[in-house]
Amino acid sequence: MEELIYSNTAVSVYRSTYQGYPAATKVQQVADPENDQIFRECQAMLSLSHENILRMYDFCVLGYYCVIVTEWCNKDVKKDIDHRKVNQYPYTESELWTFLQSMTSALAHMQRSHLAHRDIKPANLFIDHNKKYRVGDFGSSRTQEVVLSAQTIAGTPLYMSPALRLAMGMGNRNAASDPYKSDVYSLGLTLLEMALLKYPKEFAYTTTSNKERTAVITTLPFSEQFKAGLIWMLAHNEEERCSFLDLESWLFSPQLPSPIAHSKSTVSPMVPVQTSNPHQPQPCPFTSSQPFPLARAKTNSSAIQPTTTHTVSPTTAIPLNPSSHLLKAATPPQAQAQAPVTRQSSGCCLLW
Repeated sequence: MEELIYSNTAVSVYRSTYQGYPAATKVQQVADPENDQIFRECQAMLSLSHENILRMYDFCVLGYYCVIVTEWCNKDVKKDIDHRKVNQYPYTESELWTFLQSMTSALAHMQRSHLAHRDIKPANLFIDHNKKYRVGDFGSSRTQEVVLSAQTIAGTPLYMSPALRLAMGMGNRNAASDPYKSDVYSLGLTLLEMALLKYPKEFAYTTTSNKERTAVITTLPFSEQFKAGLIWMLAHNEEERCSFLDLESWLFSPQLPSPIAHSKSTVSPMVPVQTSNPHQPQPCPFTSSQPFPLARAKTNSSAIQPTTTHTVSPTTAIPLNPSSHLLKAATPPQAQAQAPVTRQSSGCCLLW
């Protein structure tokens, strides 16, 4: 560890070096260090391989602290928003679509791997030296088996979904909320902040009506397709909000799907709808059938299979499905063959 770059009562983040490469080390308090769930979740995150996900190198639990080591990025979306705000340099629609496609592809990959991030906000979304957007800071991530049974409220209040914010305001520690759709809302709020170059205060109140929320979005100087996607992501009710798989299917389809009416049936956020394919994405209900070039891709990303490779090294990228141009890992040009990072199943740590 070289330099403390952020700290609060529960979390400290250090700029550090890992096997000679720049890294970020997050030290976070844990309530129950004997809980094996911590190890299972960290092991699951170690297996993630995606060009838009910050790679985790190692982890350990020391007493009441969980230590997570990831790749280093010196710039995040929050800093980028602040810089553009000061210099009056707004995002173009093309830049916003690039951000949305990158983050949706990464978070849909996490959803297929049954992992929810649970703390999506500008400060946790990074920009690397190649100007590529990366999802990071997995300290609040949980596996699907845990969050679907009773989602413990986590995250930053300003970017929480209405259901989580309402439960927190009532003093509840758990909320009956779909974790992926909660993350979609947080990503949508981040995207809206980028489009406005300011936080939309109207969305900080759970009493704000859908009409008021939509009014904020419709004033944006962007295409109807872009605004339709935002409305879908920021729907107040989870039943009307897309998941990352829905959003990915819409963004990377060769042609935007035809409009559909909202289902009138009541869907419990705790119980997935049982169909012939439980992960069948739903089309965006707000868009026309006209194709939108910025939302196209040659490959259907829903066909991409999660990686099963678990070897992680700062210098070697985990192999992916070679047919996917969306999820190819970039290997640094200076990469050399190196022994994989060793991971412990006990409380031992190779951090030093």
